[in-house]
Amino acid sequence: NPPSPGGGTVSPMLEATLDNMRETFRHLSDRQLADIAARLADRRGKTFLIGGRFTDPLARYMAAHLAVIQPDVFHLAGQESMWRDRLIDMGKRDVLVIFDIRRYQDSLVRFA
Repeated sequence: NPPSPGGGTVSPMLEATLDNMRETFRHLSDRQLADIAARLADRRGKTFLIGGRFTDPLARYMAAHLAVIQPDVFHLAGQESMWRDRLIDMGKRDVLVIFDIRRYQDSLVRFA
């Protein structure tokens, strides 16, 4: 790895992040990834996205991009009680995408 400017720790940190991503995708088959993509592309249902304390910006970002190509995309923000109100609206064809990292946020685990 080339050293980062100023001799900082950017390169090792980037490598660790990439390793974590590779490890995550190593546990998913091509079939599972295709199924996930198909569910996200299915316009018959709604898509709800939510994230944890540090990951909610990712959920918001993905919701913004999905909303460009399909209707009924919702980023669930705000207080947990508001999430439960949206849960009532979810049906069999709907998709819930949760972004979180280890030491998962208890409220997101309960919501899932």
